[in-house]
Amino acid sequence: MLFGKNPIITQTKVSEFAERLKENKIMGTKCKKCGQIYYPPRWACAKCLTEENEWVELSGEGKLATFTTLNVGGTKFEKDIPYTVGIIELKEDQNIKIMGWISNNIDRENLEVGMDLKAVPKTLEDDKITIELIKV
Repeated sequence: MLFGKNPIITQTKVSEFAERLKENKIMGTKCKKCGQIYYPPRWACAKCLTEENEWVELSGEGKLATFTTLNVGGTKFEKDIPYTVGIIELKEDQNIKIMGWISNNIDRENLEVGMDLKAVPKTLEDDKITIELIKV
């Protein structure tokens, strides 16, 4: 299983994250003790240090917090230049932020902080999975 342009190790306590991306779901983990939600998922809670977590599906809907267009990149990204990435703050919890590629269907001239976007899994030509930010 590969995520984005780089491999993800699937033999971890949070490997379900990669498996759920294949089902078009973006998952986080939620501490059963204090309720803290994490994205990307973590197995140990940084707040209360417990490993009592459960998987929660995130809406992926939020507001664009920041973005940038890259005009240079490493060899794995050369064919994608220029490309724009952004970070959204989720509507259910602004402390949860998701980074992804801004969809090519969004005019870069119309991008602005605060616009509504949704993070969705996207399977690339080589069967790798990434996160794409699309219009809601």
